[in-house]
Amino acid sequence: MIAFVLIETHVINKQFDLAILVMRQVVAAQPDNPLLHQQFGRLLLQTSYLDLAQAMFAKAAALATAQHISNPVDEHINRGLILIAHNQFASALEQFNTALQHDPLHVHAANNKAICLLHLGRLPEAVDSLEKLLITSPYLVAHESLVQNICALYDLQSQNMQGKKEVIVELVKSIAPHSVDLSVLKIG
Repeated sequence: MIAFVLIETHVINKQFDLAILVMRQVVAAQPDNPLLHQQFGRLLLQTSYLDLAQAMFAKAAALATAQHISNPVDEHINRGLILIAHNQFASALEQFNTALQHDPLHVHAANNKAICLLHLGRLPEAVDSLEKLLITSPYLVAHESLVQNICALYDLQSQNMQGKKEVIVELVKSIAPHSVDLSVLKIG
C-alpha cells in the first residue's frame, strides 16, 4: 500500500522515473498479478513508453487469461489507450464503446470515449455522452476526472454553458461534496 502512495506522489510531482522505479519493484514482488502489470502499463503510457506499455498490457492479458480472470472491459480500455497514444482516435473510440457495452457506467471508458469524440471533431457528442452518463447515474459525479472533463467540454462548446456547469457543481455538492476540487472548474 505504501508503494502505491509513493507512486501516486511521484506521478503528481511529475517524477515519472521514480514512479516507474517503484512500480517496477512492486511488479517484481508479485510477477503473477495481472492488475499490477496493467497499472504499470498505464503508468508507462503517461511517460510515452508506448512499446513497454503495450508489453505490460499483453502480459496482464496473458496472466488474466491463464488465471481465468480475464476482464474484457480492461482489455478494451488498454487497447483504446494505446490507440489514443498513436493518435488513432476512431479505432480507440470503438474500443471504448465496446468496453462500455460490457460496463455502461465505467468512468474511465466514458471519459476516454469523450476524449476520442472531441479529437474526432464531434464535440456535441462528447458532451452528450458524459451528460447521459451523469443523468443515468448521478453518483458518478464523485469522480473528479468526469466532472473536470464535462466542464472542460462545456467551456469548449460555448461560453454560455455556465448554467450547466452550475448544475454539475450543485450535483457534486449534494452527492459528493468532498470528492471534487471545485476550484479547478472555472465557475463564475
